[in-house]
Amino acid sequence: GNVDGQLGARWAPHSAPRVLGSAQTGAVVITQHISEEETATFRWEQAEVSLAHTSSGLRLQLGVQRDKRKVVALDLLLPPDRKQAIAGAINIDRLQLAALQPFVPALSTLAGEISGGLSLAGTVDQPQGFGELQLTGGQLALQGNPTQLENLDINLDVQGAAAQIRGTGVLGGGELQLSGEVQAEPTLQLQLAIEGSDHDILYPPSTQLQIAQSLQLTVQKGLLGLAGEVTVLNGQLKIEE
Repeated sequence: GNVDGQLGARWAPHSAPRVLGSAQTGAVVITQHISEEETATFRWEQAEVSLAHTSSGLRLQLGVQRDKRKVVALDLLLPPDRKQAIAGAINIDRLQLAALQPFVPALSTLAGEISGGLSLAGTVDQPQGFGELQLTGGQLALQGNPTQLENLDINLDVQGAAAQIRGTGVLGGGELQLSGEVQAEPTLQLQLAIEGSDHDILYPPSTQLQIAQSLQLTVQKGLLGLAGEVTVLNGQLKIEE
């Protein structure tokens, strides 16, 4: 796509120069080559970005338009001293996950939309956010497996360097409940409780299980932990000769 930009500067004796810049794009297509025969593309209709460097710091403003609306808007002020507080906000308006599905070839289905807003605080080295993000109507399925996770609704309540997770969904026809927390300090860590029952799980070509589970998932750098119980309520296994 085309990119148009402007850059200007102002200065005066005994003061730091002031630099201003802006750029706009029309329709843009980003293509990633996944393999020799497979590519993934992402499109947006219009984007605008502006930069202003003054004595107060560097201000970045960004807007991306897709499906005839601004789906991402960012306003961020970075102070001249990285130990000083940053300020800003990011807003997301119905960002469609289906547009990202080609970049995840392991998934046969990826759908849902993300909306919400965060105010930004903290420092450059320890950023913080405050606000909520919501995923609604989520769908997820792996290639080669007909079992789908659908009707996935997740709320992320972000408070500083941590976020509370609450969610529900349907897995294999059975209800699923999610609750947990993401922590960014001292290291990035996810703790998630997964509760559900009456899930019909298919393992092609010839295995079908109905299960219930109560699991605790822990994810952090270099470590994946899973504990709890999985109960097989009913099952069918066919041995093919």
